[in-house]
Amino acid sequence: MSIVLSYPWWFLLFCLAAGAGYAAILYYRSKKNQGINPTLTKVLAIVRFVTVTIICFFLLSPLIKNIFRKVEKPIIVVIRDNSLSVPLNNDSAYYLNIFPKQMDEFASGLGDEYEVIEYNFGNGLKSKDKLNYTEKITNISAALDDLKLRYLNRNLGAIVLATDGLYNQGMNPVYDAASLKAPVFTVALGDTTIKKDALVKEVAYNKVVFLGNQFPIDISVVANKLQGTNTTLTVSHNGSTVFTKGLSINGNKYSSFSSCVLTADAPGTQRYRIAISKIEGEATVLNNYYDIFIDVIDSRQKILILTEFPHPDIAAWNQAINQNKNYQSEIGIVPGFNKNLKDYSLVIMHQLPTSSSNASNYIQQITTQQIPVIYTIGNSTNVPSFNAINAGVRIIGNKNNLDDVQGSLNTNFTLFSLSDNVAKYFGKLPPLSGPYGSSFEVSPTTEILAYRKVGNVSTSFPLICFTNLNKHKIGVIAGEGIYRWRNYDYEAHQNNEIFFEVMNKMIQYVAVKEDKSFFRVSSAQQFYENEPIVLFAELYNESYELINEPKVTIKISGIDEPKNFSPSGKSYRLGIGILPVGEYSYTASVQYKGKTLTKSGKFIVKPIQLEALNTSANHDMLMKLSKTTDGKMYYPQQLDELRKELESRKSITSVAFKQKQLKDLINYRWIFFLLLFLLAFEWFVRKREGLA
Repeated sequence: MSIVLSYPWWFLLFCLAAGAGYAAILYYRSKKNQGINPTLTKVLAIVRFVTVTIICFFLLSPLIKNIFRKVEKPIIVVIRDNSLSVPLNNDSAYYLNIFPKQMDEFASGLGDEYEVIEYNFGNGLKSKDKLNYTEKITNISAALDDLKLRYLNRNLGAIVLATDGLYNQGMNPVYDAASLKAPVFTVALGDTTIKKDALVKEVAYNKVVFLGNQFPIDISVVANKLQGTNTTLTVSHNGSTVFTKGLSINGNKYSSFSSCVLTADAPGTQRYRIAISKIEGEATVLNNYYDIFIDVIDSRQKILILTEFPHPDIAAWNQAINQNKNYQSEIGIVPGFNKNLKDYSLVIMHQLPTSSSNASNYIQQITTQQIPVIYTIGNSTNVPSFNAINAGVRIIGNKNNLDDVQGSLNTNFTLFSLSDNVAKYFGKLPPLSGPYGSSFEVSPTTEILAYRKVGNVSTSFPLICFTNLNKHKIGVIAGEGIYRWRNYDYEAHQNNEIFFEVMNKMIQYVAVKEDKSFFRVSSAQQFYENEPIVLFAELYNESYELINEPKVTIKISGIDEPKNFSPSGKSYRLGIGILPVGEYSYTASVQYKGKTLTKSGKFIVKPIQLEALNTSANHDMLMKLSKTTDGKMYYPQQLDELRKELESRKSITSVAFKQKQLKDLINYRWIFFLLLFLLAFEWFVRKREGLA
């Protein structure tokens, strides 16, 4: 034990000086002390000197340093596989009833010289509980990674891993365990024998399709040791069979590939079940079906390219639009086009208005109905008529001549972002043909994506710009010849990725539909059965400012009682927890200023079917894992041998180390009582002698 100061030791001289000075002034310079026994005066002076010195000493923040020897027992961590695959064999009763008791006896029998800590695992490491084999995911590497963090710088002697070796998430545990600083002793569960089993091995499908379109489903079926049997493959939707096929299993290692083409006839998330009929003698039927979920989009956003004459730019626009699965283009020729423009998410006015055609009717529809629009300006554009549109930019001094103008990206543009690859090559794109020598008037609400660059001269005039006039989005491209961008991109990179990105970012910004409702509810459309369900809600006032004072209630199908959202920040949040597999619909409501606002929606809870895809244990992996970490593999019947092996390992031993502990000296109570005694003694004597 020693004392450590936060200040240099010579500061003690000040403490001694303060104590001596205080005692001298009080007892050797005071006339009140005359006539008092000199010995008593010296005693009181010493008491005052000691008291003041100790109090001043505490101002130096003294610490008591203790160094003691600590012995840490070796830690043996036992982790047990609690996943669904373990009991999927003929010994299921053993793993449900007998094996858990054996593991408990093994852990308790290791003795007091070890610190034994037990866990269960599935998707990750969890505290020990009853083995019920309900985990739908096995991630051995995640469990080992968690152990690395929990027992970093601890005396981890060994890890006992009881599992069947089957994992369906995470990396190969053999590679992950290489960085462990403790041997892994594996207890091999399950049966490596290939069993009689038929299963839907794999299903390939498009996760998103459009309403009314056809889509394929490719199905792989595998069977082991079932030669000479038959099964039926079916695909069902909403309780009805939409595809069926008979399968004759003609070998002990059988596999078949089937494909069906279905039609998306209902919008929203649709559930399809792919199943094979049960065959007598199968090890399990849990892998005889496979559920898939497909998002059927009601319709693509329709985009109209309105023009008076053919032009290479129209083909470039058409190609850029149609390569995006969310858009569908249509070309209209004026003045004969007579469809309602309200049916389109975006109208591209190619060089309209022109001098030869009357486009005022189309422009009026676009303006009054606030239809998103992109104007492209070219040689045929009637500039005075365009200036009258109030598109956020006006062209001044144009003489209907064209000039070659390149684009220079505006680094301060904020409406949307372009990738670094686009930014790198945008300045190299061929020039467009823009109004010659013209200047521009730009409204304060206009955002410029690219400036005009003539030769090596950069200008502050827009080549591409956007404006939002009272929620009406307008884009302007002050030049024609974007087909040159497409051609250059392909020549330079053998693809059109840069061109498509530029055009699609513009289309997405202008065509996106803004939700103008005051009450909104959102959530993911699909959850897995082990995921907690979380929903969010937003409520806006008339100024479109978020508020969350009113109570928001939601009724969910399958749940008896309505639930209330909780305020979260400026919006709302509701955690429902985990729900069974199925389709759920909800209706949320809120009372605001005498009105009831409601929102409805639905979400799907999907099953996890990974554990049943393989019914044969992987003991080879466990053997490699143990060998990599200097451990050994054992079977459940060899737990006594495993215990003896652990006890015989000289590396699994207690570790002694010195540990330093610092504690504030002022925290010791006896010092407080010493000071209290000294001060009380001095006060009592002074009181008795008439000095106080």
